[in-house]
Amino acid sequence: MSSPTFSKPVEDSVNAKGIVAIGVGTAGSAILSQLQDYDLDIKSFHFVSCDKNDLAFAKRGEKMLIPLQLGGKVATGYVRGAALKFLGKIEEIIENSEMVIVAAGLGGKVGSSIAPLIAEVCKERSKKCMAIITMPFKFENNKHFTAGVALKRLRKLAAGIIVVDNQEIANNAPQAPLIDAYHAINAKIGFALSRLLGGAEEHGIAVDIHKLLGTMDTGGYSLLEVADSSAPNGLEDAVKNALKSICRTANPESATKALLFLIGSEKLSSSDLHSSISLVSGALGNGSPEINYGFSSKQTSTTTAILLTSGYRSTKFDDYDPLAKILAESEVDDAPETSLGLDLGDLLALD
Repeated sequence: MSSPTFSKPVEDSVNAKGIVAIGVGTAGSAILSQLQDYDLDIKSFHFVSCDKNDLAFAKRGEKMLIPLQLGGKVATGYVRGAALKFLGKIEEIIENSEMVIVAAGLGGKVGSSIAPLIAEVCKERSKKCMAIITMPFKFENNKHFTAGVALKRLRKLAAGIIVVDNQEIANNAPQAPLIDAYHAINAKIGFALSRLLGGAEEHGIAVDIHKLLGTMDTGGYSLLEVADSSAPNGLEDAVKNALKSICRTANPESATKALLFLIGSEKLSSSDLHSSISLVSGALGNGSPEINYGFSSKQTSTTTAILLTSGYRSTKFDDYDPLAKILAESEVDDAPETSLGLDLGDLLALD
């Protein structure tokens, strides 16, 4: 087995003070509100949804409510059409940014329609866009196709995309009542992102936006896994559980880079850190991935492994959109364009 590669922070042109964060829909608003609890160098927070209850998550920042016709259709095309009326406001939000973070859950109509629209605006205006998206639970079969289509489109539009599987986060966390499950998962994702986006560490080594961007793969997928353990050998358990999640989501041999952040007790040692990095190195990329790392040691009985890996050209989520495989590159219209809202009588009247 090859020795793990320890890499230095990757320099990037992004100035943290120029980062704008936009939370879309229920999941995106909830995750972004969690990030507001941490001292991050994010210039401004914005929340966009068609449901005013989602906007209630925001502790501060600008809220944009996109109204839908009462009793009307809520297909992605209609939501996108409603959002187009606010295109000027979206352009204004990203105008002076150096990078835009878009957080959203895919599968529902709001996140699946508006997140790609924001990424499209960013690309047209040469703004770096990082999409952080969550995929629906395994039992949410009715959301899989919509999520798969939106994910494919986001991959083409965003400069980088971090994929989080709600099912894997739930598998790697203590069991909680169903009513608390969504809140707990969004809180865990928000906390994990806060560590990767440069949250300060009083006892440990923080990572920063340069390490995050240096790890992310442009043009492919990056996977974010979070695992906890309260076992005596908790650190090893947590890392192994995070790696198992990757193996269920994508081919681990495809991984080329990794960013590992460990949270352990005050007894966390250099040998613990080295063994955890060796576990990651041995499981990914044929034993030779480029690895960045950080850690935090504090009074805690639970250890946590936050693992971001990249280099994937395909994941299990590709199967969520079977039409993509059938049509290959033959799509007539790649974008889920706006429905005009015309019925047959309207069309006949145009004749």
